[in-house]
Amino acid sequence: MNHFDTFQREAKAALRVALQWFFLAIPTGLVCGLVGTLFHLSVECVTELRAAQPWLLFLLPAAGLLITALYKITKCEGVGTNNVIRAVQSGEPVSILLVPAIFLGTVLTHLCGGSAGREGAALQMGGSIGWNLGTLLGLKDHVRRTESIRGMAAFFSALFGTPLSATLFGIMVEDVGLAFSVAFVPGFAAALIAYGVSLAYVSECVRAQTGRTYKELLQKHRMETAARLLRRSDLNIQQIIAQVGYENTSYFYRLFHERYGLSPREYRLVRTGTAPRRPTA
Repeated sequence: MNHFDTFQREAKAALRVALQWFFLAIPTGLVCGLVGTLFHLSVECVTELRAAQPWLLFLLPAAGLLITALYKITKCEGVGTNNVIRAVQSGEPVSILLVPAIFLGTVLTHLCGGSAGREGAALQMGGSIGWNLGTLLGLKDHVRRTESIRGMAAFFSALFGTPLSATLFGIMVEDVGLAFSVAFVPGFAAALIAYGVSLAYVSECVRAQTGRTYKELLQKHRMETAARLLRRSDLNIQQIIAQVGYENTSYFYRLFHERYGLSPREYRLVRTGTAPRRPTA
């Protein structure tokens, strides 16, 4: 009987912990999913705008000054991924103002043609959201640290659409070569929720309204922008590929050929009148 009572107590304790992790995953997943999706869409939109309006490149110095001022106003100068990692390791506070600073700074950078990675931004914003949600909910120190990892996993999942990889990355980035394994289940739960409200969900909403996914609409717009630049600009093909947001040249060539039946070079020659049209069957 004593063994059964012990088992019952341990089972109840484990169930309480599991339910706690699950219910805590809901707000983290929802908030990170919404902010991550908005971040992704914002970066994509400003990249397309910059491709259509090349003069925005000349505003890059001004954007740099604005970003510097933004970091000063939010008191986030020098704050980055290391601060988020220390929040997990030692419970060091992370300002919630890091989220708008990173968000707006990254969007402005992409708008004006600068280079800013999304991985670090995802970790910083997700970690900040997680830590501050833990503080808002009055969680204990060790739970709040786990909440920071959960936020990183959820934001990364919303941004890149990879819940499992996002979780593994989140629990390992805290200490290279080691894994904060206790955070796997809560992190994965939040990552799945964030993925559910991320671009995949938005894409389905767009499909319901237009009959196409967001990815298909974005691809169509990028190809049309590339075609317009080939017809009307003096940019070389590699510059155009970068302008419309592609990094894989062969992938761009394949998509362009599928849509127009010509390579970018052939399309430019035909549409500018410097070469005869390819006969159609």
